[in-house]
Amino acid sequence: MSTVNLSHIRSVWRNAQFDFAVASAKGKSGGIMLVWNPLMFTKHAILCMDNMVIVKGEWKKLKVECYMVNVYAPQDENEKKNLWCLIESFMSHHPGMYCLFGDFNLVQFPEERLGSVFSSRNATNFNDFVDRLRVVDVPLGGLKFTRVDPAGKKFSKLDRFLLSEGLLDSAPNLEATIICSRLSDHRPIVLKQKEVNYGVVPFKFYNSWLNWEGLDKVVQDSWELEIQGRGVVKHVQKNHSETKFELQADLEKCEMEMEQGKGSDSVLLRRNEVRFEKGSTVPLITRSSMFRMLSDAERLLLEAPVTLEEIKSAVWSCGSDKSPGPDGFTIGFVKHFWDIIKGDIFEAIESFFL
Repeated sequence: MSTVNLSHIRSVWRNAQFDFAVASAKGKSGGIMLVWNPLMFTKHAILCMDNMVIVKGEWKKLKVECYMVNVYAPQDENEKKNLWCLIESFMSHHPGMYCLFGDFNLVQFPEERLGSVFSSRNATNFNDFVDRLRVVDVPLGGLKFTRVDPAGKKFSKLDRFLLSEGLLDSAPNLEATIICSRLSDHRPIVLKQKEVNYGVVPFKFYNSWLNWEGLDKVVQDSWELEIQGRGVVKHVQKNHSETKFELQADLEKCEMEMEQGKGSDSVLLRRNEVRFEKGSTVPLITRSSMFRMLSDAERLLLEAPVTLEEIKSAVWSCGSDKSPGPDGFTIGFVKHFWDIIKGDIFEAIESFFL
């Protein structure tokens, strides 16, 4: 790789924006080429050696300065050990965040190789090297092996990403995936930052805000703003075309099915819908022996319209420092601003009984 053809790089990279660094071929090895998008990674310095290319620069999205080290390890065991020592020495003299990646030409564990002999000595040397560097081997998803021989009989995990702990702290959602390849016996590995979206941060009211000067006026002015809609609960009005006679017949049918042991969830749901239908004046003459009967006084109490005094009593029975509800407001807020918001609260609760 003594000369570089830019058109060849562009045809493989498929992007007009690119920069690159090259380590020349050594013997039968084809050399190393590292290509990147300058809009995503800004190069500060380059160091090319026989078995690796080091590029120092800024990972723009993470806003961190780091070293990208592309490794192509030799086959020979002693040469591998020399390469590990060289990398370790460089990192000790150039502290910072590191991303080491490439073909390390060995596996760490027996299960990372299939159809060929596992070298425990090579694995031990490499694992000790990884421990000394205090780098993390990024777990690989997708396919299991990164290299498949042309005959499709030997599989191994030779390629990997090793990241320094500081770099992982800056990008905790990094993930690596092995994908299929049609150009090489080595499968590509895609390292990317997983986008995690937890949605909009919900509002939360803190009771300590009640001591802020001017908060009462802010709430008062806000509550007087003109808002489209009814109250704080959207209430969908039903089409009450059924007559009370149809409702009576439907209710009797549900009761009969329940007494015959056919009281499924759908029957119970329909029975409740009929009983609490707006405008329904169906007398509860048909009674089921399955349930304890309410007295007339208890029934009238349950069916009586809700009052503002009942709502206030329920609110004041709750602790002011209880966890906020789905809207983010605490019971303390409701109590403190009761005179301002009680009308809307009453309208919202009353809508459930319409």
